[in-house]
Amino acid sequence: MRNLELLRSFPVLELEGTEDPFCFSVDCDCGVIYTATSTHIKGVQPSTHQAVSSVSLVSDGYLPEDGSGCVIGMQHLPDLESVCVATAKGDVILWNTVTDQVECVGSVDNGLRCMEWSPDQELVVFMTGEETLIIMTKDFDAICEFPFHSEEFGEEKPITVGWGKKETQFHGSQGKPTAADVQEVIAKPAASWDDRKPRISWRGDGQFFAASAIHPLTGARKLRVWNREGVLSSTSENVDGLEQALFWRNGLRHGEFVLPFGKMEVQVLEIAWNNDSSVLAVWSEELPSTEQIEEFVPKSYVQLWTVNNYHWYLKQQMEFPASAKHRVACLLWDPEAALRMHIMTRGGQYLSYEWCWNTVHSEGASEQNMSTVAVIDGAKLLLTPMKHMVVPPPMSAYALDLPSPASTISFAPPTHCSDMVVMMSNGKMAVFKLLTENGVKEVFRAPGKAPKLVGIYSIDTKDFPTVWTGALCWRQMIWWKDCTLIAVGWDTMSQKDIVCELEISAEDGANSIAIRRTTETDTPVLRLCARRHTESVLVELINGNLLSYTSDSSQAKLSPWFNSRGLEISLPQPCQCVKTALVGDEEVVLGLTEHSRLYANNKEVASNCSSFAVHDEFLLLTTHAHTLRCISLLPTTRGLPVLIEDKPHPLDENIRRVERGSRIVVAVTQDTKVILQMPRGNIETIHPRSLVLSYLKKCLDSYGEAFTVMRRHRINLNLIHDHNPKLFLENLDKFVSHVESVNFINLFLTDLKEEDVTTTMYSDYYSESKQTPVASPGDELSKVDRVCDAVRVALEAVGHNKYLLSILTTYVKKNDPELEKVLMIIKDLKGLFVRLFQAPTVLRIKSTFDALKLYGKSSQEHRALLVAYGEYLVQQKRHEEAGLVFTSCGAHEQALSSFQKSGNWRQVFCMASLLQHTGEQVVSLARTVAGYLKGHKRSLEASRVLEEYAKDPEEAIAVLIDGMQWEEALRLMHKHDRTDIVETHLKGALEEAHNHHLSSIQEQEELFNKYTKRLKVVRELKEQQSVEYQESGLARDDTDLFSDTSSVGDNSEYASSTSSRGSRSTGRSSKNRRKTARKMYSLKEGSRFEDLALMEALSDIIQTVHKTTDDMASLLKMLVLFDHAGQAAVLQTNFEKLISMIESSIGVIWPPEESSTNSSQVSQITGPGATVNSIIAAMRSDQNTTLNKPRDELQRPKPPPFKIATNWKLDQLLS
Repeated sequence: MRNLELLRSFPVLELEGTEDPFCFSVDCDCGVIYTATSTHIKGVQPSTHQAVSSVSLVSDGYLPEDGSGCVIGMQHLPDLESVCVATAKGDVILWNTVTDQVECVGSVDNGLRCMEWSPDQELVVFMTGEETLIIMTKDFDAICEFPFHSEEFGEEKPITVGWGKKETQFHGSQGKPTAADVQEVIAKPAASWDDRKPRISWRGDGQFFAASAIHPLTGARKLRVWNREGVLSSTSENVDGLEQALFWRNGLRHGEFVLPFGKMEVQVLEIAWNNDSSVLAVWSEELPSTEQIEEFVPKSYVQLWTVNNYHWYLKQQMEFPASAKHRVACLLWDPEAALRMHIMTRGGQYLSYEWCWNTVHSEGASEQNMSTVAVIDGAKLLLTPMKHMVVPPPMSAYALDLPSPASTISFAPPTHCSDMVVMMSNGKMAVFKLLTENGVKEVFRAPGKAPKLVGIYSIDTKDFPTVWTGALCWRQMIWWKDCTLIAVGWDTMSQKDIVCELEISAEDGANSIAIRRTTETDTPVLRLCARRHTESVLVELINGNLLSYTSDSSQAKLSPWFNSRGLEISLPQPCQCVKTALVGDEEVVLGLTEHSRLYANNKEVASNCSSFAVHDEFLLLTTHAHTLRCISLLPTTRGLPVLIEDKPHPLDENIRRVERGSRIVVAVTQDTKVILQMPRGNIETIHPRSLVLSYLKKCLDSYGEAFTVMRRHRINLNLIHDHNPKLFLENLDKFVSHVESVNFINLFLTDLKEEDVTTTMYSDYYSESKQTPVASPGDELSKVDRVCDAVRVALEAVGHNKYLLSILTTYVKKNDPELEKVLMIIKDLKGLFVRLFQAPTVLRIKSTFDALKLYGKSSQEHRALLVAYGEYLVQQKRHEEAGLVFTSCGAHEQALSSFQKSGNWRQVFCMASLLQHTGEQVVSLARTVAGYLKGHKRSLEASRVLEEYAKDPEEAIAVLIDGMQWEEALRLMHKHDRTDIVETHLKGALEEAHNHHLSSIQEQEELFNKYTKRLKVVRELKEQQSVEYQESGLARDDTDLFSDTSSVGDNSEYASSTSSRGSRSTGRSSKNRRKTARKMYSLKEGSRFEDLALMEALSDIIQTVHKTTDDMASLLKMLVLFDHAGQAAVLQTNFEKLISMIESSIGVIWPPEESSTNSSQVSQITGPGATVNSIIAAMRSDQNTTLNKPRDELQRPKPPPFKIATNWKLDQLLS
C-alpha cells in the first residue's frame, strides 16, 4: 500500500551540444552525463552546466560527416575509466575519458543493431546486422556466437504431465464446443509504428538476458531468453501485436496490464526495469490522427508501474509537452540508485528524478482521524479508513476517480483529516472534502460517504516566472493549514530549490492556486514534514541538516532546528522518511535512512529498521529481524526519552515477532490496531500489548468498552480495579451499568485475586506512572473481600433478583467464603438443597443434580445451578464437560470460552453462531482458535479453521507448511489459486525439512551407536564385578552399607535396612514410582543404573524414529514431486540404514530373559570353584531378593514396539 513519492527533481534546461542524442550513459561516481549524437560524444556535468570532455567520431571515420551515422549503444565503464560506444556501421569504440584516447576494439562487417552490457559489466551482448548474437567478456573476448532465430524452444520447454491435450480436457457444457475448435495462434506482422529494431535486456541479477527481434518470415516480433553462458532458456509463445512484452522466464505470457490510453492513441517506444526490478518504466508517444500526419510533434509520456498481489499499479506519470524541444529522446535508470531516473530530450534538456517508497495516510490525534490510507493507482485514488475496516489490496473501501493520474497526495491537518489535495500528472490539483449537511460534517467511515471532488485548480505562476513548470515540477507537497499548502519547486534563475507557500482560494468558482511566497535554500531539499505541535514545517536538506519553516502575513523564514536545550540538531545521515513526535514538552525528529538506520534527533535508535510509525504514546518500528518494537514516548518511562537524554539505561520496549518482511502501513490513532503489509502484498492486523494497555488506561472510566477490550485481548480483569482502586470503588454503580451482563460480572468476580497486577503481570507498563493509592475506609480488608463487598452493595442497589447469581458469587469468592449467607438466600428460594456449597466434592456434585430436580428446566434457579456447576468444572480444568453444561443452560458465552480452552473448535463456532458474532468477531475468534490448535500440533485442524472461518487461505497454507502437512498445503494452494506460495514458502520449507531430517538421522545414528557400544561395555563390567563380589563372599549391594573401616558386615542389619526401605515405599503411587525411577536413570559413566539409563535412552531413540516414519514418507513424495529426487534418494537411503541398524540391534539391547535363573545360579555357586563364604553370601542375596525385594527396585525397560512397514519407501528412489 505504498506510493512512489518524488524526493528530488533536477532539471538542466540547456546543455549545448547535446541536441538530438541517440543514447546516453551516466558516470555514477562524479555525476557526468555522456551523450552520443550523430557526430560526437560529449561529457557534461549537470551541476555546473559545463562540458567536461568531448570527442569527435567523424575525424577517425567512425561516423560519416553528413550526420547520417547512428550510435546504437553506449555504456560508461568505471573500471576502465572509459565509455564504450557501438555504431550501426559495426565498430565498437572505447573512449578513455581521462586520456581522451579513442580505440576501436572490434568491428563487425555486417554492422551492429544492438548492444547491452550486463548489470555487473562483466559481459556484453551484441546483435549483428544478420541478427546473430555475440556474447563477449569485458575485455572483448568472444564467449559464444549463435543466431537469434531458431526452431528450438529452449531448456524451459513446457512438458505434458498427463493432463492430455487441451481439446480433450473438461471445459463444461459452454466451453466444450470452443475447446474442440482450438487452433494454434498465428501472430500477425508487427504494427506499422513498430520501429522494427531489436532489443536486449538483462535481468536484474545478470543471470539471464532477453532479446526481441522481427522474424524474417512471419514479420512478427519474437522474444527469446538466454542465460549468461549463451544457453537458450525459452521462447515466447505467439502473441498477436507483440511490441514490448512481459513474460516469465519460461516464455509464457503472464501478468500483462492495459495502458490507460485509448486504442491507437499512443505507441510504446521502450520499457525498462530499474536495477532491483521493482519498478517498470514505460515510455510512449502519441500517435497522429489521419489529419495530423504532416508536421506532427507528439506528446511524450513516461509511466512508472509496480506490481503487488498480481495487480499492476500506475504510480507516476510524467507528461512532456508536444514540442520538439521537450520530446523525450532517451531515458535511463540509474545503475546504482534503484529509484533514480535520467531523461534526455531532443532539445538538449537533461532531467533527473529520484523517488522513494512512502505510505500516505491521514494524521492527527483527533476523533475525526480515521487513519485513512490512500493508494495511487493511475487516475484512481484507493481509500480505506483503517479505523473501521481493513480491506486487503488491491481492493479498497472506496475508489475516487481523477481526470489525470495522481502523483502526490496530502491529507488536511487535524479536525479535517479526511480532506485531501491531490497533485496530478498534468500539473493541476484536485481537492476532495467531506461535505457538510445541515451544519454537520459527514464522517468518513464505512458504509458512509467518501470525500467528494470540490474543485480542480491550476497553479498560477505569472507572478513568479522563474519557477519551473515542467513534468513533476512540484514535490513534497503538504497541506499545512486550512487553505495553505507547502511544496518544493525549482527556480530556473538561481538554479536552487525553493520552498513555496501556495494558497487555495476560498471563493466559489475559483480555479487557480496562487503562489504566496517562495524561499530559496542553499542546499537541495530532501523532505518536508508538517509540525502539528508548533504550526511550522520541518525541512530536511540533502545533507541531513534540519530547518524550521515559519511564516506570517508579512514574511517567511527558514531557521535552524534547536532542541529544548538550545543545541542545533541535524540528522547524522539523510533520511528519506521523516516524522516528528512529542516526547514530554520536546518535539523530536525521527528519520529513517535508505540503509535501515533509524534516528531520533542525532541518536541512533535502530540499525535494522524497515519501517516505523508514531502512535499516541509509542514509537513503533519493524526490523529486519522480523520483530515489531514498541518504544514508549512518555517522559516518565525508560523509552525514547532515555536515549535522547544520553542516559545509560537500555530502552524499555515491548517486542513481538512478525512475519518476515512485514512493514507498518499505519498505526491507528486512539486505537490498538497496527496494520502490517507483507512482501506479497497481503495485510495483517495485530494488537500489540503495549498499545492495548495504553488504550485501556484511557478508557477505564468507560467500563463497558474497557471490559470488551480486555476480554478480546485476554487482559487480566484485575486491572479494572488495580489501575485505580479508589476510582473503581467510587464508581461501582457505573461499572455495573456499563457491563450489565450477569455472566460478565461473574467473570470479573471469579478472576479476582489478591495480587496487584500493575506490580506483577503488567509492571512494565506501570513501573513509573503507578502511584500509591490513598488509604480509604475498608483498606484493612483484603483486596478480594473489599471488592466483593462493594460489588455486592452496588448489585443489590440495582436489582437483587437480576443479579442473584453474581451476589451469591460475591459471598463464595471471598477468602473466607460466607457459605451460611449463601445458604440462607438459597433457603429463601423454596428450600434449595442446603448442602450444595458445603459438602465434599462428590456429595456436592450429587447434591447439585438432586437440587436440579426441584426446579423446571426453564426456571432461573435451574439455570443458576447449572452455571454454578459449570464454573466448578472450569475450576477443575474439566473444560469440555463445563462447555456441555453451559450449553445446556443457555450460557453460550461461557460455553464458548470452555470449549475454546478444551480445544473443541467445532463447538466454539457453534456457540459463536448462537451468539450471533459479527464477521469480524468470527475472524478474530478463528485466529485465536487456530493459534491454540497450532500450538498443540493440530495443524490440519488449525488450517481448516483459518480457511473456513478466518477466510485466510494463505495463513492456512502457512500453518500446514509449518506443520509439515505438505500434501494438504499443496491442495489448498491449487484450490485458492495461490501456487505462488510454492516458490515463496513451500520449496524453502521442503529444503529446510530435508536438511533437518538429514541432520537428525545422522545425530540419532551417532547416539545409537554410542549408547549401544557403551551398554555392551557396562554389561561386561557388571558381569566382571558380580563374579568378583561372589568370590569375595559379599553380596553386591552389601558394599553400599559398609564403612571404609569395616571388614565384616552384619547381614541381619542389612536385611533390616532393606526391609525398612521397602516398607517406606509402600505408600508411593505407581506414578510416583515411575517418576522416582526416571530420576535414578543417569547416563553418567559409572552410575549405579547406567545400563538401564542407556536402555531407556535407546528406547527413546527407537520410538522417535518410529514416529518419524510418516513424516519421512510425506517429505519424500514432495521432494520427488518438485524434482529433488536426488536429495530424496539420499534421505531415504540414510533413513533405511538407520532402521536396519535398529532392527539388528534390538535383540542385543534387550536379550531374552533366562527362564531358570535360580537353578543356574545354584549350579554356578556350588561348583568346584566355590568357597564357603561365596555360597553363604549368594544364598542370602537370593533370599533377600525374593523375600525382601524393595518395591522401588528399578525394572529393566521393556523393548519398544518397532515394526515398520516398507510402504514408506519409494521404489523409484531405490538404487
